[in-house]
Amino acid sequence: MPQPWPVWLATRTHALLAPLVWLTAYLGLFSFIVPSLDFRNLSWESATQLWGTVLVYALVPGYFLYVFVLQWRRAEEAVESLSHLAGSDEQISQILTAHWSWLVPGVLLGVIYGLLQYGELLANFQNSPDPLFDLSLMLGNVVTWALIGWVLGWRLPISLAFYRLGRVVEVDLYDPQVLRPFARVAVLDVLVVMGAVAFMPLQSLDAEFRLDNYWPGLLVGVPSALLLFTVPLWGVHRRMLGVKAARIAELQQQIRGCQRDDIARLETLVSHRDRLQAVHTWPLDLRLLFRVLFYLVLPPLAWVAAALVENLVDRMVG
Repeated sequence: MPQPWPVWLATRTHALLAPLVWLTAYLGLFSFIVPSLDFRNLSWESATQLWGTVLVYALVPGYFLYVFVLQWRRAEEAVESLSHLAGSDEQISQILTAHWSWLVPGVLLGVIYGLLQYGELLANFQNSPDPLFDLSLMLGNVVTWALIGWVLGWRLPISLAFYRLGRVVEVDLYDPQVLRPFARVAVLDVLVVMGAVAFMPLQSLDAEFRLDNYWPGLLVGVPSALLLFTVPLWGVHRRMLGVKAARIAELQQQIRGCQRDDIARLETLVSHRDRLQAVHTWPLDLRLLFRVLFYLVLPPLAWVAAALVENLVDRMVG
């Protein structure tokens, strides 16, 4: 199957060069611009505040390209692991297929979302004291959100494909470990989203917490993490529920027809039914579940740390 260009590039160069080129070029551009800026005419309070935002725009696109390669390879491993449980080879082959109906709107929405965050700047662009500076900032934000839209345009259809596969996959209630690839894909996607959210405190390099720097990422990151985690697991969860209910109903029928004098068989059937009733219908163990919770808690902890640093600096300066 055709590979996405980051995977193709990583396969042939053993490293993704595009993120390094972007990082070097973008930081180099601002190294040239910032020394000539007069912050009295700008909405930025300091060069430290500005550099925090520039670092986010320089690092996040590269981060998404690197982790996308990891996501793709883990998805390939999951597809290979689940191929013998699938209902049809066609369904398996469609999981990693590009969906332009998702990719194109994802990129366009990312571009629009990035521009909207600089809507006021665009409206007053003719009066800008430094047009190159403003365009460079908008470029960084637009590239960042366009790439995020592109990644989501890939990952959401893959999550839906795993959902559809989960609805028809063969389920052995006595061996749920074979279904763990569903959980590994979902957990990795949560890690990727929360890792991106963890970059946000870079915008507080000047030890000043600003909510406006956080809400655009949270508005996209939190729903995306929830969808990318629950959608791949929901299909197999429903499938396991159905198989479990059918098997318990079958055992219950045998219990009703069992002679009450046949104590050994009756006890075996009842124990078997009770054991099945205790079987979990999510392909997650406690280790993976705790990992997800840790991923969700990590970014807020980083923000709390940023706020504590801000208070400490204020007290020392004051």
